[in-house]
Amino acid sequence: MSEFEPIRQPIILNPNEARTKEILLLQPTYLLDENNFNKLIKGSSGCKDWAQKFLFMSLGWIFKIVSAFIAFLIAFNASKNKENIEIEVKSWEYISVGLGLFVCIVLYIIGCFVKNERDKLIESIKNHFRKS
Repeated sequence: MSEFEPIRQPIILNPNEARTKEILLLQPTYLLDENNFNKLIKGSSGCKDWAQKFLFMSLGWIFKIVSAFIAFLIAFNASKNKENIEIEVKSWEYISVGLGLFVCIVLYIIGCFVKNERDKLIESIKNHFRKS
């Protein structure tokens, strides 16, 4: 095989050998098996994943409160008797938004300090390529 001829078949390298006649590897390869690959692709990020769910739940409640304010403004502008119009937002809805955002922040902070299997695998891959 000449150096300008395209490679038409896979070249299987020995992981301990960084050079063959056809290919020269500039850094050692990282051997990633299927189990670890699935952890990278499908693995949840633990507390950060839960924090994201609480954030979206809180954003849903915020949209509900904002829509109540918009409905109030529309009714207020359309009404001739401006004194009988009320905002229909309960106090527990405000509390749920605040509590949801608080739980979201706490879970995110915990997720930054606690490493799960996926985070550990990503860190080992980063360390492998930093050292090589």
